[in-house]
Amino acid sequence: MSKRDVNLLRTEAIARLRATMAHDDLSITDQMAEIRAMHCASPRDAKISRMIDGLKRSLATVDDNDKGNRILFVCGESNSGKTELVRHALASDPYFTEAGADANMLWLKAPSPSTLRNFAVRGLKTMGFSVRPDIRETHAWPELEEQLAQRSILFLVVDEAQRTMKINDAAELQKLSDSLVSLVDSSTWPIRLILIGVQPLEDLRTRDEQVFNRSNILTLGPVSEKSGQRVSDWITSIIDDHARLDSSELPKSQLSKQLIHACDGNAGSMITLTRNAVECMLRNRKGKQVLVTDFAQAYHDLTYCAEAENIFENETWADLPSGLARIQSPDDDGHETEIGKPMKSGNRPR
Repeated sequence: MSKRDVNLLRTEAIARLRATMAHDDLSITDQMAEIRAMHCASPRDAKISRMIDGLKRSLATVDDNDKGNRILFVCGESNSGKTELVRHALASDPYFTEAGADANMLWLKAPSPSTLRNFAVRGLKTMGFSVRPDIRETHAWPELEEQLAQRSILFLVVDEAQRTMKINDAAELQKLSDSLVSLVDSSTWPIRLILIGVQPLEDLRTRDEQVFNRSNILTLGPVSEKSGQRVSDWITSIIDDHARLDSSELPKSQLSKQLIHACDGNAGSMITLTRNAVECMLRNRKGKQVLVTDFAQAYHDLTYCAEAENIFENETWADLPSGLARIQSPDDDGHETEIGKPMKSGNRPR
């Protein structure tokens, strides 16, 4: 079954599901989907935009001395907002927003395990290239390089790139590392890489001098209490701007500290909890005001805590355990069924 047929079947199935939902429930569901798709600004936006500009400049010049802007690592803890940050930066970039310019970019999720063959196959399939089940690494990687050039791909974004470090064979890992360098150093069709992931992705950069010398890194750490104003701004943006509700009755200074405590400063988790509070308000009350009780309900729904342990209902919340609302996005540690392993000589079917 083709991808187009699968998408059509899914569209029809979702339409049948939506037809059974109550109008109010469906309206709130659609509203929350819009809210969750909106971007929460931070100082990181300007920083990553400057780094992406560096990648573009290194492509636009013939100066071979500008090697340090060929690979960009975006690293941070789980749910720290890495992927959304990159997506927003690219969507806001004049180059990528020009008509057809996004066709020069390929976005893929790293396979697990990310052997050289699996990486090449994932890239080929993401481009829509038909891949033989028995394709070998020696054919897959050259085909990837050729297809990148034929399709005018200049920027390759790899999400969950920490999977490249799950290769136990040091020689295999080095082979992948060398091949990534060859993509950005190519004399015929050089591209630029953006690698997104959690630790141990940073080790891919530091273990290899060739990769290190060709790369920059943006590390997203947790938000500290000193950056409480940033969290307060997120509360205002999500409630007032994105949801078109009212946050005026919220004690935002204290609420920001409570969110940081509840989520251990994890940016994505704080944004998620605030959006969940908006949904609690929409589903439980009429009106426009989002209240602390909505945050308390959202925290309870996420952590199943007792009332006495609810950070948003307890005056001594700072003494309660922290980080219970920190959302951990599970990494895929399993081996994906990509297209099957290449067949050994003598086992080819007749």
